[in-house]
Amino acid sequence: MSLNPYHSLKQRLGNRWQSHSDVASPVCPANSSVVLAKIHKTGGSTLGSIIARYGFERNLTFALPKSDGGKFGDTAFEPNMLLQQPDKNGFDFLITHVPFNKPEMKGVMNKNAKYVTIIREPISHFYSSVKYFQLQEHLGYPGNISSRAFNLTGFLSQIARCNHIICKVTYNGQMFDLGRFDNKTRTSERGLRDKLEQIKKDFDLVLIQRYFDESLILLKKLMCWKFRDLQYFSMKAKSHGYSPSDEHVKLIKKWNFEDYILFEFFNRTLWEKIARYGPSFNKDVEHLREMNAKTAERCDALDKSNFKGPGRLRTFCDNLRRDVYPFVQRLRSEVAKKHNLQLTVKNSSVF
Repeated sequence: MSLNPYHSLKQRLGNRWQSHSDVASPVCPANSSVVLAKIHKTGGSTLGSIIARYGFERNLTFALPKSDGGKFGDTAFEPNMLLQQPDKNGFDFLITHVPFNKPEMKGVMNKNAKYVTIIREPISHFYSSVKYFQLQEHLGYPGNISSRAFNLTGFLSQIARCNHIICKVTYNGQMFDLGRFDNKTRTSERGLRDKLEQIKKDFDLVLIQRYFDESLILLKKLMCWKFRDLQYFSMKAKSHGYSPSDEHVKLIKKWNFEDYILFEFFNRTLWEKIARYGPSFNKDVEHLREMNAKTAERCDALDKSNFKGPGRLRTFCDNLRRDVYPFVQRLRSEVAKKHNLQLTVKNSSVF
C-alpha cells in the first residue's frame, strides 16, 4: 500500500488522470498572444481566467494596470495607464477591464495578437448589471425590480441622469465598453451599422455568453490551442432570477437598442462561423464539456483527500479556480518587485 495520499488519489482516478492533455495535439502552431476586450457582466471573468491561465503557465507577458482596482480605468485605453511599458516585442496578453481602443492597444501589443471579446443578450445583461452593482440601492430607487408592477420607466429615467460608470454599464454598456463612448445620444441607423462593421473588422472573434462552450471551440480553432487550455470553472456565474413582463422586455430593448442590435449581429456571425467549422463541431463541444466535468470531479476528489501538498493536479485545480483579478494582482506584484515600482492602493468604493 502506498503511503503517499497523492499517489493513492491518482490510482483511484485511474485513466481519467490522463485527460489533462488532448488525445491528439493540434497540427498548427499555437498563437500565444490575445487582447480580451473585457465587457462588464458578460462572462468576461471566466474567459479572462482561461486566457490568464494560459499565459501564466507559460510565463508570458501581460499588459498590467497602474491602478489596483482590477481594471485600467473607465476611459479609453492609453499607454500611460500601464504599470510598465512593453519591450520591443510588445505584451502577449491584455485581459483587464478598459474601454476598447484598438489603435493604442495595438501599439503596445505583440504584432501577432488576436483580438477577442464576449457579449451577452441585453435583457439578462441589464438585470445582472443592476443586481451586481446594486444600482437600485445606490440610486435610492424604491420598489421591487423583480415585480411586474415595478416602475421601470422611472428607474431608467433616473439611470439616464447618472454619470457614474455603473449607470453607463446598464445603458448600452456593451457598446460603451467596445468604444462607443458617448452613450447619452442615439446613433443614426447608418452610424450604428458602420460601428458594427468596424467592430467586426477590429475583432478576430466575438464570443456569445449564452453559447459559451460553442464559442470556446471557435476560440480553440482561432488560437490553435488544446482542449486542456480551454477548461474552466465558471466565475461569478449567477442567474438574475427575474422573469420580466413583456412590457419590461420591450422597455429594456428600447433602452439598450444599440446593445440589442450588437447582440443580434454577432449572434448571427457566431453561427455562421460554426457552420463553417466542419462536421466535428458538436463532438468537440461535448468533448470540452466532458473534460470540464471530469476535471471538476478530480479537483473535488483532491479537495476531499488528505493530500495537502503541491503537485501538478493541485496547481492546475488552483489555477482553474483563480479569477482574473487574483491573476492580475499576482502579476502586478511580481513586476513591481522586479522593477522596484510603487503600487497604488485599491479604492474599494464602487459608487
